[in-house]
Amino acid sequence: MVRVIAPARLHFGLMGVSEVIGRSFGGVGLMVDGYNTEIRAAPSIGDSVPTFTGYSTEESAQVLAGLYRLWGKPLPLGAQFDRSRGPNRHSGFGSKTSVLLATMTAYSELVYQNLGTPRPSEYELKWSSGRGGASGVGIHGFFNGGLVADAGHRGVQEFRPSSSRQWRGVPTAIATLQFPSQWKILVVEPPGLQISGDTELGVFQGMNAVDETTIRKQVTAIYGGIVPGVLEQDFGAFSSAMKLYQSLGLKAHEVMSQSEVVRETIRMLSVHSPCVGMSSLGPAVFAIFESDPSPEVSRLGSVVSSSSTGVRVSNDG
Repeated sequence: MVRVIAPARLHFGLMGVSEVIGRSFGGVGLMVDGYNTEIRAAPSIGDSVPTFTGYSTEESAQVLAGLYRLWGKPLPLGAQFDRSRGPNRHSGFGSKTSVLLATMTAYSELVYQNLGTPRPSEYELKWSSGRGGASGVGIHGFFNGGLVADAGHRGVQEFRPSSSRQWRGVPTAIATLQFPSQWKILVVEPPGLQISGDTELGVFQGMNAVDETTIRKQVTAIYGGIVPGVLEQDFGAFSSAMKLYQSLGLKAHEVMSQSEVVRETIRMLSVHSPCVGMSSLGPAVFAIFESDPSPEVSRLGSVVSSSSTGVRVSNDG
């Protein structure tokens, strides 16, 4: 049996679509342990169509499509997959990307162990997953952990979420950085909206075009504050840039699309930390601290650390 454990993704926010820089989306985010996805896989005899336990219908269909893209149809080996744990779906943790890539990684390991077929490369797994239609934080961070800044896709494309856009390949990663181990992340899941599907599309369509000034502020926040703040372990610079980034463009619109409970949670956490934000469309929110938060603050959610390694693969039995 193969066991794959994948970190969760906190997405700090997408950039816009702009002729100013000639690119679409991209953004920045952080991989964390504590909300991990775990997949267990074992070979099955006979039928080459895999079975899925603990997967949603949508997840099963997308995983199967990814496996066919990578290995062809019929698959060379039957398999049984069990999603034994994972974060809440549509909550801001990038669970769909984690499930897809973790399952495809597990299957690749099974094929290698049972048939001797070489393991596919990271790029082949990323490409076959079909993920990363807007930002590549999740698919790049899956393998390496840490903080990821990516440049999105070349050209000016339609302003839609990745789930409702034509897939255009793997977005370009600019930086994958180890996050300072002493900085701690508090994750809180208030009872907000789980936004997906047509509702998610409506959030994007309700957003006005991102103007040139906002795009330049976003670029400056990422590459003049967030990235160098991590590299230099300068928490003040990192926090100031994060506060600015969370107030701009699509991220500000996403926060306003969530429930008042989520917005109140953000305000409450801001009393305790200068670095507070909402992951993706929420409802998960986070606060980052320069060191361990107080016991009183820690009780507000779950204190986690950044993932320094990305995905972990082991053999159980």
